Amino acid sequence: NLTAVNRVEARDRQIVGLLFGELWCPDTRDLIRRIGYLRDRLIERRLPDGEAQWDDDAFVFYFCHTEDLEKYRRFPDFYMPLEAVQIRSERQESFLYFLGIQETPAFRIV
Repeated sequence: NLTAVNRVEARDRQIVGLLFGELWCPDTRDLIRRIGYLRDRLIERRLPDGEAQWDDDAFVFYFCHTEDLEKYRRFPDFYMPLEAVQIRSERQESFLYFLGIQETPAFRIV
């Protein structure tokens, strides 16, 4: 079960992005920044008539990790634009296998 964001469940969204990785990895931190940028651009996107292209509840991006993030929150450049979901290591292995991921960090849209 993924955490509801703004009281909207993941299963009720049009797009759900899952990033698997750990914050100690520079590639994961880079992907977090890039996905945060993507999310911001999607929010700003407008149709020709000026209406927002995406409803606020149309998409959500999750950072799925096994480590406690508390130790990273003290870093001056800590930036977490994604919803963080901590999962057990053995559970993450099942998710990775199901999604066809062989190594992390990895990003999937489901």
